[in-house]
Amino acid sequence: MPQPSPMSPPLRSPALSPTLEQVRELVSGLPPAGDLLLGCATAAYQVEGGYNGPGQPANNWHAWESRPGNEPNGPAVGFWERPWADLDRCRALGLNAFRLSIEWARVQPSPSLRPLDDAPAWDPEAIARYVAILVGCRQRGLEPVVTLHHFSHPAWVGPDLWLSDERTGLFLLYVAHIVPALNQGLAAAGHPPVRWWITLNEPNTLAPATYLSQWMPPDAPLGLSAPARAARAMDGLYATHVQAYNVIHAWYEQQGLPAPKVSFNNFALDLYHVDRLYVDMALARSLGVSSRPALVRYLADRARAWDEALAPLSQQVRPQTAAHWLMLKATRVMAERVYTPERLPRYTAALESSHRERPLDYVAFDYYDATMANQLRHTSGSYEPWDWAVLPDGLHALLHANASGDLPLMVAENGMATHHDRPRTDGVTRDMFLRAHLFQLLRAVKDGLPVAGYLHWSLTDNYEWGRFAPRFGLFGVDYDHPHRERRATDAHGSPAPETYAAVARSLQSGEAEALVAALVGR
Repeated sequence: MPQPSPMSPPLRSPALSPTLEQVRELVSGLPPAGDLLLGCATAAYQVEGGYNGPGQPANNWHAWESRPGNEPNGPAVGFWERPWADLDRCRALGLNAFRLSIEWARVQPSPSLRPLDDAPAWDPEAIARYVAILVGCRQRGLEPVVTLHHFSHPAWVGPDLWLSDERTGLFLLYVAHIVPALNQGLAAAGHPPVRWWITLNEPNTLAPATYLSQWMPPDAPLGLSAPARAARAMDGLYATHVQAYNVIHAWYEQQGLPAPKVSFNNFALDLYHVDRLYVDMALARSLGVSSRPALVRYLADRARAWDEALAPLSQQVRPQTAAHWLMLKATRVMAERVYTPERLPRYTAALESSHRERPLDYVAFDYYDATMANQLRHTSGSYEPWDWAVLPDGLHALLHANASGDLPLMVAENGMATHHDRPRTDGVTRDMFLRAHLFQLLRAVKDGLPVAGYLHWSLTDNYEWGRFAPRFGLFGVDYDHPHRERRATDAHGSPAPETYAAVARSLQSGEAEALVAALVGR
């Protein structure tokens, strides 16, 4: 067995910000980018508060919140009660987009913690509140990017939503109700319909995190069936995306409205079979790939291209031990064998039966640490979010790797965690992180890629799936204050809001020298 190379440091040097020379070269000849969507991303369960307590909507995280070592969601950061101040913050920064999710458990609530045969009634007040938030976005010049499922669903649906066609049918009924309801509310207020939809957030994370790494509910016991359940959940998730895509487009067509842009957003990974494979399968028919043998050849070619495009990123992080090397190798082999069209029957059937040959209107992905070598350390519990490697050049590589003709590219999430009571050990601050990643984003724009938007995760610190310790916000949150007041900086005093605002305003104004100053941090 070959001996693995010593692992490179898991975190990059803090010298991340581009140099003045690099920025001047970028800005020279940069095409106008005033229409680029720049904003922040949020998720309902993580920011709204008001779930899983007495008399409150119960979702599938109800039992998880009382698991040893976890914290209850409680008021989260109070967004549901006080959204307007956060939307004002976005607009004051010069941002023009805001990603939010609709919490299914809130719009179709039930106190039941067990699966129900009959779906509960809809809550018109909750739906009206979401409409008001969307209107608030539009009034502030913020284009809403609406996610329909962000890692949570009603407890009454049951724990294993994606394993059963019967249960996923409930999700499609939710989509068929909420999409018209939100758009009709917008129309009544004099605003156009939602243009950007995300059906499912990080489906390639949700399935393995539920059944393999167990950092999401239902906390099912590991066993010989765990890989099969993860694969079946992955299959169900992507099949459901295709069906939801068709539901959304059909309603817009029936209303005579311009077609929306609908997609899912994968967690970016350098392992093809747990990331880009699902996009390529969705695009195959539109590229003339019609037979199974042709599909196999096409996916093999795409896998090689993916590996080549991301090799510079993957090689920055090497396995530390022989055991780690073997785990990485075994994961790759398993993924290549398990995630194939033959082993994704529901997704394959949904694609083949869809009368829309390309059930994807843009390519969206979330960029954190995309190296599988590091994520396997995370899976084993030794790689906390505040330890995730900061690799900004990987964003540029992934934008190129995900380029798909004229399909728009959306960075649906990109962010960096710190621990609640200490800065990062690598010395990277959020303002440095933003300058480095926005520089790489604009490199891709200059390369001619159809980059549609960039959404920073997140606007404020929030509830990170069982705890508040990871801090991702542009604005820090004072959790000791009864109203979870926002700080003027991030949790550790970084002027991240000011940094983001400087880049956004200079892009909108087209002032080259202002953009240079914003990207070099002066």
